Amino acid sequence: MASIQTKQLETANEGLAELFAPGFTYQLFPASLPAPEGKFKRNKEETLGLFKHAWEEMFETMVYLPPMDVIQGEDAVVWHLKSDGTMKNGKKYNNEYMITLRLLCT
Repeated sequence: MASIQTKQLETANEGLAELFAPGFTYQLFPASLPAPEGKFKRNKEETLGLFKHAWEEMFETMVYLPPMDVIQGEDAVVWHLKSDGTMKNGKKYNNEYMITLRLLCT
């Protein structure tokens, strides 16, 4: 499984690059969390670079589990989910996320 997962992680950015609009922004909340490189807001290319580094350099496996909750609003969707993975150094990586996707029509 690790080799299939590793290949999926290596190619994940290709799909995201097509999905993200040119003006895409990624913002980390809450500000009390330590942001990678101290940057809380990133543009499309910076975000893809951050994800690529994480997926290729940090993780052996990473699975996002089915959402525990999904809330849909007029212009946004919020997911509450967890991940289950293993880092390249063999340590387990389990995290919990609240992801907000805000849809802006231009």
